[in-house]
Amino acid sequence: MENKSYEANIVAIFVSESELQLNVESLQAAVILGVEEVNKLYPHIQFNLKLKNDSNKCFDSYAGVLAAEEYYRSRVSAFVGPACSRALDPVSRMASYWDVPIYTAGGVDTLFSLKHIFSTLTRVSFSMDQVTKFMVHVSIIIFISSIIR
Repeated sequence: MENKSYEANIVAIFVSESELQLNVESLQAAVILGVEEVNKLYPHIQFNLKLKNDSNKCFDSYAGVLAAEEYYRSRVSAFVGPACSRALDPVSRMASYWDVPIYTAGGVDTLFSLKHIFSTLTRVSFSMDQVTKFMVHVSIIIFISSIIR
């Protein structure tokens, strides 16, 4: 086995329900494939992935417990998920406190745009505030073009 100079422990937290129609199995497969790929691309870093599944619906307390348990048991380098906003809230708050990056396809609520609270959160999908700004922009363009005609 190659000698790795750095080890990155990634914890992926999945919940069975999300406000986005995301398939848990597809998300897990994508994360696994991604970790396999970066292990090939960066041989000096050993990326370790731990999948944590919440078979329950989107509850805020359970995902937070999973995150805290993993943080205190192992050296977590980054969190992936959860995609459900209710579960993401406590996980992201704790990750920000611990200064651990967290990446999610969820977090569409405008609350998550508050970087002074969610300082380590990166949302890899749209956010409601950006969708709102886009719709306002489109509405202004439509309004202006209706006046010009």
